[in-house]
Amino acid sequence: MLGLRSGLYGGWSNNSTFSFVKYILVFWAVCELALSWWRMILLSGLIFRSSVMTFGKQMMVYQSAVTVHCSLRGVVAI
Repeated sequence: MLGLRSGLYGGWSNNSTFSFVKYILVFWAVCELALSWWRMILLSGLIFRSSVMTFGKQMMVYQSAVTVHCSLRGVVAI
């Protein structure tokens, strides 16, 4: 019985099959790592862009408030 089992599974348990499975697992892990880094870069880019846009809107509001305030006094600030 043991000889039959080893004969049946002999093709699946050689070193080339294990190395192939190992390379597939390593490739999958590297791809997952690359995807996680890419997602992190995209997320940080979105956060940076939204903060820059918010800061730009605040600066525009501040500049228009200064312009209105100065124009009421008769001084035009450009």
